[in-house]
Amino acid sequence: MSPEKAHMDALVAQLEHHNYRYHTLDAPEISDDAYDALFRELQELEAAHPQWRSPHSPTLRVGGGLLSGLDKKAHRRRMYGLDNVFNAEEWRDFVERMRRALPEAPLAFWCDPKLDGLALEIVYENGILTEALTRGDGETGEVVTAAVRTIKTVPLRLRPPAQGGELPARLEVRGEVVIFKADFAALNERRDALGQKTFANPRNAAAGALRQLDTTATRSVPLRFLAYSLGDADWGGAQPCTHQSELMARLRDYGFQTPPSGRLCAGPADVEAYVEEVRQRREHFDMEIDGAVAKQDDLEAQEALGHTARAPRFAVAFKFPAMQARTILRG
Repeated sequence: MSPEKAHMDALVAQLEHHNYRYHTLDAPEISDDAYDALFRELQELEAAHPQWRSPHSPTLRVGGGLLSGLDKKAHRRRMYGLDNVFNAEEWRDFVERMRRALPEAPLAFWCDPKLDGLALEIVYENGILTEALTRGDGETGEVVTAAVRTIKTVPLRLRPPAQGGELPARLEVRGEVVIFKADFAALNERRDALGQKTFANPRNAAAGALRQLDTTATRSVPLRFLAYSLGDADWGGAQPCTHQSELMARLRDYGFQTPPSGRLCAGPADVEAYVEEVRQRREHFDMEIDGAVAKQDDLEAQEALGHTARAPRFAVAFKFPAMQARTILRG
């Protein structure tokens, strides 16, 4: 290997590390100026040696291409929505239906806040990001790979397991694209100052930005991706996950952010307490949430329970009432 190629690979690894520290862990190790200097050095080397540009180079986040239109593509596994429950009685009915369908199923549930964003699937082959699709109608989604590459919390390459071992041959990571409330307020302030139309809410802004044909426009919106499940998975030589709680830890190891305050609940009553806790703290989350989600923790039980025509039988969303506020019309 030539010294230039080796140096380019080392720069890619350094920049990946610092990007993860800054955007995912919120714990930077170097200054912005130092990061920018490394980034510019890599750009110059890639311009001089384009044949050695890495398929997961951080420079791919820059975007700037104008797409002719968004292609559509079928999901390998359908992306379902969730059925809703609105109170403890409906939740207990859901648990009873699950118990009747699979009496041997354990009653531990992974719970996390229900994010109010745009559902997304990101495909990794041998650890490298190759494609990203919106949920669309569940069967077919829009291809938004170029836009997703600009999201700094999306790993372009999965981080290798800390304990060693292989990365999956193929992994379809599913989650939500959101904009944090503070970032959304700052975005609207900038747009207002420039005389541009402001966004109605973070979800609309995220959905519009992800579907932009000009990825420079996508990059100007502070999108974040939080991972919470899988679609199709070929673990190859990697150790498969057996529980949802294990999967969430694995996703964080791979370099993803996951929904905040997620935890394993030992039984249905513990889930009810968790939901009330999230409801009480709703305004204090960094992003908009509209409920909480409970998923059967055992992945084998998830597969055995399967799906109805529109939703999984192993998971349900607790929906919260819409936020309300009073205002005074002055003119």
